[in-house]
Amino acid sequence: MINGILKNWMKKHITKNYYLLHDNPSGYIFFSQTPKIDISSTKIRYFLKNKFPCSHLLPIPVINYIRKHHLYN
Repeated sequence: MINGILKNWMKKHITKNYYLLHDNPSGYIFFSQTPKIDISSTKIRYFLKNKFPCSHLLPIPVINYIRKHHLYN
């Protein structure tokens, strides 16, 4: 249960503008609405090893990094 002091502190620090996080990284709270994805490192390794597309599991830059540095080989 969140007590009153914490609730008031959160009210003062929550933002819906995530750009403010870059301006003041320790001054705001941002709750991101992100989809839940059924993902595991085992599944990612399997997809990469078998050359299946996995852009639905990871951002393209991450996939490129993994391939460039021969991770999960």
